[in-house]
Amino acid sequence: MIRKVIQLAGKTSVISLPLPWVRKYNIEKGAELELIERGREIIIKTNKDLQIDRIVININDLDEQSIKWTLSALHKFGYDEIEVVSDKEEYFQVLNDMVKDILLGFVIMQQTSKKVVLKSVSNDVESEFDMALRRAFLVTLSLGEGIVSKLKQNNNDFSDLYYLEKVNNQFTNFCERLLNKKGFRDFRKTCFYYVIVWNLEKICDVYADLCKVLERTEITNHFILLIEKTNEVFKGYYNLFYNFENKKLVELDKLILELLDNISSLKLYGEEYSCLKGILSRTREFLASTIAINHEKHSINTFS
Repeated sequence: MIRKVIQLAGKTSVISLPLPWVRKYNIEKGAELELIERGREIIIKTNKDLQIDRIVININDLDEQSIKWTLSALHKFGYDEIEVVSDKEEYFQVLNDMVKDILLGFVIMQQTSKKVVLKSVSNDVESEFDMALRRAFLVTLSLGEGIVSKLKQNNNDFSDLYYLEKVNNQFTNFCERLLNKKGFRDFRKTCFYYVIVWNLEKICDVYADLCKVLERTEITNHFILLIEKTNEVFKGYYNLFYNFENKKLVELDKLILELLDNISSLKLYGEEYSCLKGILSRTREFLASTIAINHEKHSINTFS
């Protein structure tokens, strides 16, 4: 997009704002915009939310799982009000469960035999992203530690741990919603943070799947040792994320590859070992995006 500079009074240089952007964010005369200088670039930013507003959907042709996917996607997309229409009143219990377990900041504003209206009652504040992301990490760490604790007690009842996966889903969904509505504060890093949040949700899902496997599987001491090391890897990534160092990243990657090779070389093919490989592989998938969001810390400016 090209804009010509207009000169006013010989000193003030002016450019026009794109009309679609002005309309999208309801920019009015006298509005204050933030300008950020980045070398040859100037970023113009508004603190107003993107007005995505409201959507109406019909779920008659969906099943329970696809309803969950649809509601989760619309929440992440940034809609503030979702009207759900259906002739199948029994589907509305799924919506109630979604509001309770997944859709952080949403409530049911209206419900009849034909429709349910879900509405956001929270302010999607950018500053809440950091808190929500850290909480998502911490509940995932707690889930892994809880599994080990039960295994060491020869306790295969993991029912009291499953709620942690739901809490993780709440926080990761909320993080993705904020990234879609507002972007990360350095917008160039938004996609990398989205990848990290998405992978974090999947890792917690695998831990929850592992609980289900362990409830019906006889476990060896060697497996307990491997899951402890897997938990150490994930905790190592957590520490790397909040205190990035190149050396730590290289060491963590080597440890992940060693553990994956150990599982493969011993021909450990059970479902429980597949879960460990899934956690390790997804943790490794964090690393490229983590380098991207921390690239300034190891860059060398060769320009004067």
